[in-house]
Amino acid sequence: MKTRKEINGNKLLLNLPPHLIVKLVLWVALAVFGLFVWGGSFWMWFFGLWMAKCVIGAVIRFILGCMIMLISSAVMLWLFVWLLNYLIH
Repeated sequence: MKTRKEINGNKLLLNLPPHLIVKLVLWVALAVFGLFVWGGSFWMWFFGLWMAKCVIGAVIRFILGCMIMLISSAVMLWLFVWLLNYLIH
């Protein structure tokens, strides 16, 4: 039989994995650093960091996709040339 605390969970602490808590703390620290060094609003720094993360992630995904496409095209071309060479000789 589960206890009441096991059923309802811990309401006092965030139910987040440790790596997400570390990510959130780092994000808040970067926003506070930007706020104190360059000024502005904490929430604008928080939102700006989120937007920068999205853009950087999209650029990295695009570059990785291009690299995978180029490598797979090169392998297919090599296989085609090897197969033609094998069939001709």
